[in-house]
Amino acid sequence: MHTQHLILVKANDWEEALNNAKAFLEHYGDSRVWDWYDIGGRWCWKEGNHDKHDSHQSLNVLKVSDNKVRAEKIIREKLKRQKNEIISYNKRIVEAMKKAKISCLNNINQDNERMTGYYLYSLGQLLAGYYCFDSGFYDVAYGSPYIDDERIGKILDGEGNDYYICNFDLHN
Repeated sequence: MHTQHLILVKANDWEEALNNAKAFLEHYGDSRVWDWYDIGGRWCWKEGNHDKHDSHQSLNVLKVSDNKVRAEKIIREKLKRQKNEIISYNKRIVEAMKKAKISCLNNINQDNERMTGYYLYSLGQLLAGYYCFDSGFYDVAYGSPYIDDERIGKILDGEGNDYYICNFDLHN
């Protein structure tokens, strides 16, 4: 399964940003979050973002201060997706419990519903703020897949000179 992940990092240029994002992702390989990834991949950004090189790799790194409107839109879309994933897992849990005729969590076992456990685990990761396959976004400097309006404002109004969004296609 493929999903787009955006990694927000501090760097001096797009190459350092990409290296910083790759270094962050390295810890989450071996199917923890991904088993392989591609820069851009299915979600390759087609337009030039920040420099004249326009290589495949540089196209998938956006310097926040070069396009604050686009950067804010991208970040907010990913945060909205996270909220939608939480709602979706809640619905899946309720449906799985109904299907398996589970009246309380104590009745879950391997015989009646394996997916309920998976849904609970995935929901727990999202709610606890762990970086996971469903996060879709991570702010390395802030140390969280969630950022609030105040943090977005800081990134866009001044701190953005050092921030880059790196676009990845993760598979798991």
